Amino acid sequence: MVDADGLTPGPRDHLITRAFERLLQRLDAEFREDIPLDPYEGPERLARHAMGEIARQLASDDDADAQATVQSERPSS
Repeated sequence: MVDADGLTPGPRDHLITRAFERLLQRLDAEFREDIPLDPYEGPERLARHAMGEIARQLASDDDADAQATVQSERPSS
């Protein structure tokens, strides 16, 4: 079963971004279970999320030059 947002019901192991949080807010509280992340898992979860976001962006670019431009335009932390 897939709902209108394209999400299937079930357990999630996602970093809760603002967009994902908006989707979760649509659910009744009885269907949500918010559990704090173990502090030791934080860096790995954040890295996994960042890797997925970068891969998604790079996959949408046309060629290596476009990918390099996107990466060079990102602010560094």
